Amino acid sequence: MRNPAFSKPHLHFREKSKSILTNAFDTIVDPNCNIEVAFILDSSESAKNFLFDKEKQFVIEFTEKALQSEQTDKQDLNWRMAFLRYSSSVKMDHTFRDWQGFKMFKNRVQSINYIGHGTYTSYAIGNATQLFQTEAKQNSVKIAILMTDGVNHPRNPNLRDVAAYAREYGIFLFAIGPPDITAELSAVASTPSSQFVHSITDSNLTNNTLHEVVSRTLNRLAYDLHCK
Repeated sequence: MRNPAFSKPHLHFREKSKSILTNAFDTIVDPNCNIEVAFILDSSESAKNFLFDKEKQFVIEFTEKALQSEQTDKQDLNWRMAFLRYSSSVKMDHTFRDWQGFKMFKNRVQSINYIGHGTYTSYAIGNATQLFQTEAKQNSVKIAILMTDGVNHPRNPNLRDVAAYAREYGIFLFAIGPPDITAELSAVASTPSSQFVHSITDSNLTNNTLHEVVSRTLNRLAYDLHCK
């Protein structure tokens, strides 16, 4: 099946708390798991005043806590992170091949500014899917975390089709946004929505999302793939 939104003329695609996690690590099968997470940040005009800074903060906090989880003696979890910004264009700021550890990743996240203009979420998910297809390790656990204010441009391609393609490729798709667009987020995210849809206003967003990534998604997929 062809990716319904992997390219657009002006897209920029470059080649290139521990206690909450304890039970999850106890059940992962193999001690060597490759986990790749792509963060998709809404950088449109409508997101600049509140959402964009919250997104950057979340990416940094999630990554730092995920890497801390590597230190448990239960499992060796090998994380690689990537992120992109989107509005009317998509900027692939840090790919999986760019990953050299938390310090460089954090600096890259802190340095970015919002793009502005309209919101084309479909192209962002399409480019993230292409990133997994070209750079992900063969048997890695593939996680995409979409952040959006839910205000899409009228010309944005069918979002459900693009999200379905990503999920069919084996990507676990999380969606984070304002609490008043839960229905829209549920149409994009993996199921069940109680695990894959989260509110940007959740005071414990980082821990809750990381807990779901580890205890739900990783346990199941790690068992299926034996985390080779």
